[in-house]
Amino acid sequence: MQPKLKNVFLVDGLKANLISISQLCDEGLDVTSTRVGCRALDKQGSVKLEGQRSANNCYMWTSNSTCLRPSLENDFKVWHQKLGHLNFKTLIKLANHEIVRGMPKLNSDSSFVCGPCNRGKQVKVNHKVVQDIGTTHALELIHMDLMGPINVQSRAGKTYIFVMVDDFTRYTWVRFLQEKSNAFESFRVLALQLKNGRACIETI
Repeated sequence: MQPKLKNVFLVDGLKANLISISQLCDEGLDVTSTRVGCRALDKQGSVKLEGQRSANNCYMWTSNSTCLRPSLENDFKVWHQKLGHLNFKTLIKLANHEIVRGMPKLNSDSSFVCGPCNRGKQVKVNHKVVQDIGTTHALELIHMDLMGPINVQSRAGKTYIFVMVDDFTRYTWVRFLQEKSNAFESFRVLALQLKNGRACIETI
């Protein structure tokens, strides 16, 4: 365990951390200096700090461990957590395009599922299963769902699918849309068709 120094000073413009010998002694350490290096020993004789003498007559502290040094192991899960649960696509891009210095190339692990990410993105619980139909006649309640855009366009160039299901009869209407904003107009047309007693099937 490294000693904890108190009453340290911030020197504006200083690019190196300087350790005071007197502060080390106040911490109960025994500091010895030689021509080649120095050591700070505790009361049990264990080495707490060790440094090598540099060309400018300063003792440079050497350590086997570096604080906050990221692991260079090719572990997709570890790097996902180190980078703040970054999404998988961006994580692979950072690694394989060498955007982050010292980061190894990573292979996407399709079997890896991040529990905290799934819980963080869950905004609501699933609806309870309804055993009985709550409506009493057709068109009392209509369920709607808009899907898209899909990768493959239809022959008419439409990429959205608008589905409407009557709760009582379970009758289903499917409309194919070019734009997401066309959903309201499609529903308005269906409502007019139902009012006039006809609902045609749209050509895709």
